[in-house]
Amino acid sequence: MPHILSMNAAGRSERAGRVGMTYGSMVKRFCTIGWALTGLIVAALVLKNGDTLADKEAAFGYACLHLLTPGLTGLMIACVLAANMSTCSNFMVNTGALFTRNVYVRLIPDAPDRRLLWVGRFSGLMLTGLGVLFALYVDQVLQAFLFTETIAALMGIMFLGGILWRRANRQGAWAATVLAFVSYYVLNYLMTCSADGHAPETLREALAGVAQRSSGAALSDYLGSGEWMLVYLWTPGPFGGAMLLGTLGLILVSILTRPEEPRRIEQFFENMRRSTDHEALPEGQPKPLAAGEGKDLVLLDLPGWLTAGRWRGFFRRYREDLVGFVLAWGVVFGLVGVAWLVLRIGQ
Repeated sequence: MPHILSMNAAGRSERAGRVGMTYGSMVKRFCTIGWALTGLIVAALVLKNGDTLADKEAAFGYACLHLLTPGLTGLMIACVLAANMSTCSNFMVNTGALFTRNVYVRLIPDAPDRRLLWVGRFSGLMLTGLGVLFALYVDQVLQAFLFTETIAALMGIMFLGGILWRRANRQGAWAATVLAFVSYYVLNYLMTCSADGHAPETLREALAGVAQRSSGAALSDYLGSGEWMLVYLWTPGPFGGAMLLGTLGLILVSILTRPEEPRRIEQFFENMRRSTDHEALPEGQPKPLAAGEGKDLVLLDLPGWLTAGRWRGFFRRYREDLVGFVLAWGVVFGLVGVAWLVLRIGQ
């Protein structure tokens, strides 16, 4: 997502960026335990009071109505607005900067700084307005959230692929992104096709329905029963299929097309292999290799693992990655344990 780079770059060191991003996300998951507990309380209240909720998203309003006094309800709304305003302001600045530097400057390279400032402001406002229209279009907040996370995952194929594999190129990136999005919508469309009013519950059922009607009017009628939508109900089948096809597209198209200029590829991976924590170096002196400080990246250029050099001093060169990985999983198990203990209160 557009704000991730600036969030990580705000740290004083690489470790600060790693720790802040990783455990900041963990704190959110800890807060999720409280929300899950609140959801269980609302479910118990609904059953106890004999009420019914027309929509599952009405549970939040139901909880505010029955668990909070008017003053606390206002505080809740203020907290929700404050949290979203900080996120939205970050998104506006980042999306405006991305449009200005990656689109406008490429079209008009000699534009003065004052004009670029206003272009960034108006583009940020425009893109935020599109977000508002999207929010008015969707009916379910949860499905909108899952949709935005899905977009990030499908776009992430080309970003992660370029780091994991030096042979990846721009044609493969385009193929991965286009194929992932097209397949995601096609597979979701097939999930809405119905025979005798019965829509398939899994992607396997949807594909089997197409295979059973391999030709003729039956297939045309079956495919015509589907519905095109911007936001589909999230299911694992279409998402997994889109990720798989997008990844295959990146690999195959990159292999079949011309590789990127070797000098640019080598410069990129050379920068990734060096530590950025050392800034006050003499002019012309390269930054030290991250491997010498235990900060080399395990997931950098995975085919390089087939060379003997990547295995020499394995723990010493990847110490930061390996120790951080173990600690992060320890926190994950700790969160699961906290959730388990909370759910056992009163038993």
